[in-house]
Amino acid sequence: MEYKVKTQTGLPRKDGQVSKTKVNYGKIVSTGLLSLVLSLAFGVSGQFVYNFYRYDPFIVDGESMYPILNYDTKITYADGTTFEDPKNTWSKGDFNSTATYICDYCLMDTKKGFEKKIERFDIAITYYASDYDSDGKLKDTASLKVKRVIGLPGETIKFDVDGSLYIRGTGEIEYTYVDQYFLTYEYNKNDRPLVDESWYELARKETTNGKVITYTLLDDEYYLVGDNRRLGASLDSRSTLVGAIKESYLVGKAITKLSKCSYIPGQKPKVLFRDYILPWRLKEL
Repeated sequence: MEYKVKTQTGLPRKDGQVSKTKVNYGKIVSTGLLSLVLSLAFGVSGQFVYNFYRYDPFIVDGESMYPILNYDTKITYADGTTFEDPKNTWSKGDFNSTATYICDYCLMDTKKGFEKKIERFDIAITYYASDYDSDGKLKDTASLKVKRVIGLPGETIKFDVDGSLYIRGTGEIEYTYVDQYFLTYEYNKNDRPLVDESWYELARKETTNGKVITYTLLDDEYYLVGDNRRLGASLDSRSTLVGAIKESYLVGKAITKLSKCSYIPGQKPKVLFRDYILPWRLKEL
């Protein structure tokens, strides 16, 4: 007697043969690719939402932190002419015309207690004393600054004539040389000139051979300097107009570059999402 049976892949039939079904490899590959794309999309979206929930954005207005920030700024002037030369952009100064700038759009940590996490060479976002009126209120003309933390509370700072940095801690006698690793190959010694002469006029300092070369910070002060060391490129703690920065002036600690933005001074910047940095490419500043 013969029996008719339904067969499944890999199971022997009564006649001893094996039935095979065709595998749709194209469908498997397309399904896998779709799953990967969706996973990436959700991951990027999740990181994007997290970034904006956890941190606050800021734009980099000017060239005082070149080349770490605003390395590839593009400027389009009102007459339609453009300036786009990464290796020279840093000498253009702050953004003070009605031109359109393509500049860095970054994130900063402004959550309570961020000041306690600040370490040497972090990038801080701050106001200066000149941004406040006599009553301690921010002026209408106040603007945030982006600078590198060079000196911490209680330390004594010394810049040598070639821009080398030395630090002496509270109660210490000897200075320690500190490598400024962020000053990249873009510079040479001619690009890191002598400290501005006005720096020598600051208070609370010591003299060597009749010339002031140090600055001692109080327990609530930080010493902030722009990475762009060309004379006139960064108004910072080296100048008598600024000096040390009070901890209460600090607004945030820079975390990362997020994208580029289109910026016209006095107007709200427009984020360029085509330049959004994907999560796995984000690097802390």
